[in-house]
Amino acid sequence: MEKYGVKTEDEMVKTGAEGKKVCPLCGAELDLSGNVPRCPKHGTEPFEKENDGRE
Repeated sequence: MEKYGVKTEDEMVKTGAEGKKVCPLCGAELDLSGNVPRCPKHGTEPFEKENDGRE
């Protein structure tokens, strides 16, 4: 039987930038002037919800 553990704080590493919002795809600093954050390279794509055709 396998046992699954819980991650402790020393195993977790902070990967985000200190105090800056960055694009999850490329790491570029985001433009936060609008309602939706905007990446200079990817636009609003990383923050749009998936749409499978159902409403």
